[in-house]
Amino acid sequence: MKLRIQEVLDQYNISAAELGRRIGVSRASISNTINNGNPGAQMLIKWAEAIGCKISEFFEKPQIEGTTGYIEHNGEVYKINSISDIEKLLDDIKK
Repeated sequence: MKLRIQEVLDQYNISAAELGRRIGVSRASISNTINNGNPGAQMLIKWAEAIGCKISEFFEKPQIEGTTGYIEHNGEVYKINSISDIEKLLDDIKK
């Protein structure tokens, strides 16, 4: 999963140097982690607290539009791609 660390910093108008100052590490350390690293949960918690954001803001949200999913009924799994699929399945189940 892609992290949105630089985007969050930009959104809050905080530079890598400022984030580093707030948590006591160098700008280079912050930049290296943003560009090459995979920060652990504790680091993300510390960064979120220093920025004043939620940890979830670091994670890219999936771009799913419309209605999609799966419904299991009586041991059968049905793929749903639209509201009309749900309505059709419901009609079939009621019969």
